[in-house]
Amino acid sequence: QHISYRSDPTKADTDGDGFDDANDNQPMLLADNRFQLCEQANYLTIPELAWVNERKVASDDDYRSAYNDHDTVERMLSEIDFYGLSGTARLVLTLSVGVLADARFGIVDFGISTFTSKLLCLAFSEGSNIGALYHAPQALENYFLGLGNSIHYDAADTSELISSSVNNLEHFVYNMTKAMQFGEQIAAEGPYTYFTSIPDANLKTTCFDDKGYNCKFTNKRPDESNSIFLPNRHHNGVYSNHTQVDWHLAIGESLGGIRAEIIRDGNYYTMTYRYCVSDIYEWTPTQISSFDLETGEPIYTKDALGTIFHYFHEIGYAKEFLIDGYFEGTITWEAGAAADDKDVFDQITATMTSTEGSMRWDLSNCIDTFVNRSRADYRALP
Repeated sequence: QHISYRSDPTKADTDGDGFDDANDNQPMLLADNRFQLCEQANYLTIPELAWVNERKVASDDDYRSAYNDHDTVERMLSEIDFYGLSGTARLVLTLSVGVLADARFGIVDFGISTFTSKLLCLAFSEGSNIGALYHAPQALENYFLGLGNSIHYDAADTSELISSSVNNLEHFVYNMTKAMQFGEQIAAEGPYTYFTSIPDANLKTTCFDDKGYNCKFTNKRPDESNSIFLPNRHHNGVYSNHTQVDWHLAIGESLGGIRAEIIRDGNYYTMTYRYCVSDIYEWTPTQISSFDLETGEPIYTKDALGTIFHYFHEIGYAKEFLIDGYFEGTITWEAGAAADDKDVFDQITATMTSTEGSMRWDLSNCIDTFVNRSRADYRALP
């Protein structure tokens, strides 16, 4: 006769995940270490992200670290294959010469003129012939004129940022499924239990075009060993509406976090979540273009716009800044469900529709495309 044990009676914490068996609904299964319990007061804040904090420190060190040498900008411009750039990049780059002219002829002592900034913003919308944009020009203008002031997106903006991209929805469903799994392990019948993602969780929230090859749904190495799903799934983004382009130019890739309160009723769970996005708006001089087939090390190539616009930050004519936003919702599910299960996903989309407003939702959401896309077993993914 065999006896089935729910846990090791000789240990207080059978699986060694930091939760005593008495408070662990699955004492023989390691809890996801990207989440931890938190106090109720912390639930209402946006989780800190270690990567964003590190980039902010580096950004502050770079600010005004270079001599204001206009000849350097002219040299940068002369080295660029102008006609090899996209139409948008050519227009923005052309207008950046206006930034140089403003400074060189003493029109402004610090920063750039409002006129030139407006031209740069218009370059994204009118020059691209992709419809009216809002958030990308706002971010670019803040880069030149905001002196480092942060941008906080409201719930409607943040929800649209996620719902307007199939890639972002896939990250959302993956992140929420992991939060649901963690919640099932630690939720109690009675008072709410509060938890949060940790600063080093590295939960990716936006990924319009994974240029850095640092996404779980994109191959990271030539042997494809670090991809958990389809090859190059999130690389080389395809845009179906101007909202996607707008948010891609405003944020692109970013990390985020989840804060939640959860309660259990038998085999059912109810969780109110706060889904957060955090990033730093910066222009980087290089991009990962590929990987060495023998060593697997990344190969970097110079990015034309990134080089020039980052230089403006270095000489104090622009300043990088922090971005954040969040939206909230509540879901109820039976143990073992994932965030893309129809009942749960319908609750999520109802929250997004209500948060964004029906007109905004109808113009840009990619829910149908996501639902019809072949998807992973998100509960089984690491």
